[in-house]
Amino acid sequence: MISLYACAASHRAESINRALLDYALGKLRPHAPTWQTTTLDYADFILPPYDDAKRIAEGISPEVQQAHDRYAQAQAWMFAVPEYNSSCPGAFKNTIDWLSVFQPNVLSGKPVILLCATPSERGGVIGLMHTRQILESVGMMVYPTMISVGKAHEVFRREGAWTKPAKQTLVDDAIKQFCTWGALLHHGLSG
Repeated sequence: MISLYACAASHRAESINRALLDYALGKLRPHAPTWQTTTLDYADFILPPYDDAKRIAEGISPEVQQAHDRYAQAQAWMFAVPEYNSSCPGAFKNTIDWLSVFQPNVLSGKPVILLCATPSERGGVIGLMHTRQILESVGMMVYPTMISVGKAHEVFRREGAWTKPAKQTLVDDAIKQFCTWGALLHHGLSG
């Protein structure tokens, strides 16, 4: 069994990224019936601002240690990350910074797929590329196909309905292929 943790990096109650994450998880389950999925609330994913001097002087706070211990259970990840100024949300990056200071690194070697839904035509591609760099720099194995849904408000509805069947097929295929890739990577690393 593979334990996949999923998080939409958005506080908005009506987040299109959260809806895309829910859709992707629904598509993952038939292709990976033995995977156990845990959806994290973004508010729970956020940690206090990273301060290296304070960490060195005072050590790791209980809040950060609890997050580390919880996320260490994940064997794979799925992130739906909105694009903010051609990058990922700062609080998302901050949590990655905190988790990367532990040894062993709980993120290293973990397969991850990235998703983004945005009103722009580009579909958050620039933000996804930056997020990919951040995650690869801490050793995560980012699935080559990143799912970007541009003009999301026209293409995708929160309830999972698509107005562009071709885009839906691309998303569905990427999720299916991620399941195969993630399982192969996981089994190759663990055994």
